[in-house]
Amino acid sequence: MKSTANSRKIQCGLYTRVSTQQQMDNDFNSLESQKEQLEAYCKLNKYAVYGTYEDGGFSGSTLERPALQKMIRDILNKKINCVVVYKIDRLARSMRDFYELNDIFEAHDISFVSVSQNFDTSNSIGRLSLNMVMSFAQFEREMIADRIRDKMRQRASKGMWNGRRTPYGYYNENKQIFPNPETAPIVRFMFEAYTEKPSLAYVREQLHARGWYNANGKPWSKTVLRHILSNIVYIGYIKCNDMRHKGIHEAIVSDELFNTVQTLQPVRSHIRTRNNRVYLLKGLLRCHACSKYLTPHYTEKRRKDGSRYRIPYYRCTTTTHHKYSDCSLKFVNANKIEKRILEHLFKLASNDAIIDTVLADLNHDLNKSFEPLKKEERKLKKRIGEIEAEITRFMNALGSGNLPVSRVESAISEREKQMAIIQEQLTDIQDEVKGTNIAEYNADNLKASLKNFETVFDNLTEKEKSEALQCMVQSIEVHPDKYVLNLYELQSVMSGSQKRSIWWS
Repeated sequence: MKSTANSRKIQCGLYTRVSTQQQMDNDFNSLESQKEQLEAYCKLNKYAVYGTYEDGGFSGSTLERPALQKMIRDILNKKINCVVVYKIDRLARSMRDFYELNDIFEAHDISFVSVSQNFDTSNSIGRLSLNMVMSFAQFEREMIADRIRDKMRQRASKGMWNGRRTPYGYYNENKQIFPNPETAPIVRFMFEAYTEKPSLAYVREQLHARGWYNANGKPWSKTVLRHILSNIVYIGYIKCNDMRHKGIHEAIVSDELFNTVQTLQPVRSHIRTRNNRVYLLKGLLRCHACSKYLTPHYTEKRRKDGSRYRIPYYRCTTTTHHKYSDCSLKFVNANKIEKRILEHLFKLASNDAIIDTVLADLNHDLNKSFEPLKKEERKLKKRIGEIEAEITRFMNALGSGNLPVSRVESAISEREKQMAIIQEQLTDIQDEVKGTNIAEYNADNLKASLKNFETVFDNLTEKEKSEALQCMVQSIEVHPDKYVLNLYELQSVMSGSQKRSIWWS
């Protein structure tokens, strides 16, 4: 971290944090206690305190804390140049998080002080101490994690349940699982139904026909059913780190029934073969009817000569995880929708009128968003002009002998102090405006960039085309007769996006 120049005025941000309400009420660890010690440190070293940032009841496992984020914004706006904490773990609990903060400190010449650990990063000894403390803290956390993993392995080797989510068909009591009288028979029925017809769809239909739904009262999904039918916990075993251990809990299904289910080949509507086709819109398509994603699939057809060919399509995940009739949209032809999307994007890229409209809206919104800053800038400049005029009048009065020298000097000194404060505020606002790119976007430059868009896109590989579309398209809502294209705006300038409806016909 950069050294703090002796001539630089130290403006400190005091950061305090406790993770639980109990700690908030504890005198030793309280926010107030931390604040008092930080203020005393700053007073002793004659540092100015800009403000205190308090995160009460927030964990240090994440940087998404309101007061911490406010402090970072004040650092970026050059309101503070030193961060003071009671202990380093008040700021961050992991090396990764601290180094992320440290990068911000480095980039903005911010000193960092930990009062109780007696180091200050404005000097080389302090920086060395900081790295040592963080390294040992990380080592301690990893040792704790290792001990927890060892304990879990020991429990599993003794056949004991490790306290994760209780499997369907069991209930948990004192960290041990026991067959649930109500749901255990349902689990046995799943295995028996699968032996009748090895189809997850069939098992699900049989469950729902009897009014048996999952623990949340919702329809069963194929993914959950597949997991249950392959889970060794139901034959009395525990799995830990790919190791199998005989459990002390009671099995729900017999080994014979379980093994039979594992050997059955599932009934499929088509033969599964490797699909090497790149689906350009993967992860972008959403069903208008149920808001679920459409995922890549294909079906095989046979020609008159006996050869096979594939038809790619995107299928609503509701129809794959639940019943095919549960969604009205079901699927769309992949070749057709990909062609229509690309044609529309090429059309947008070559349409000067659309580009002009988009840029006009962007520049208007961009300038509008900075209008409060500009208004404040004009207000401060006006006030500086008024003070300068007052100083001139006092000087003229002194020259004409209308006022005594002492009174004029006092009045001018007072106004110069006012002007210095206002000038500092003005500089902060001008720096904020200058530090943000508010230059208007030039239509001619953008048109020149997009002129060869279609040619460049056609020369990409299929994988590169898919990646490019992920950067341009936020989402595509698919309707039976149209799709709604939701585009990202230019780079990440504006948080909004533009929706355009395109009809299939």
